[in-house]
Amino acid sequence: MEPVAAACAYETTLDHDELILIGDFGGAPATFRFFASVQVCAVADALPRTCWATAESGLAGDAFDARIVRKLVSPALGSNSEARSLNKILPAVPAWIYANLERWHYLSFLRTNNVREILKSARIRALEPGKIQA
Repeated sequence: MEPVAAACAYETTLDHDELILIGDFGGAPATFRFFASVQVCAVADALPRTCWATAESGLAGDAFDARIVRKLVSPALGSNSEARSLNKILPAVPAWIYANLERWHYLSFLRTNNVREILKSARIRALEPGKIQA
């Protein structure tokens, strides 16, 4: 249980008690494997270590990254933003742009003139232009 071993090593640096969450992000091919929630103490062995919970995940690194982009990054960049067009409220930016943000090997598409023009136009019409600008 590598996360618990990491908690023990971290515990030796503390001057106060903490409840910590540790993730084991694995190696190639960037797998996200394991979490542990551990109570650590300022003085090793002052209290018995308590491992509150552990969980294993079969979620691969790229899939995990994609979910972070979908749930945190894309909304900050306007994925849920709307625009006014011909007295209608529509999505400000086409969904495929945000879908491609979730794939690291598609990120270079942002550099195309076509996408730059789409984003420029979207920013002008958007109800939240700052997010589109970002």
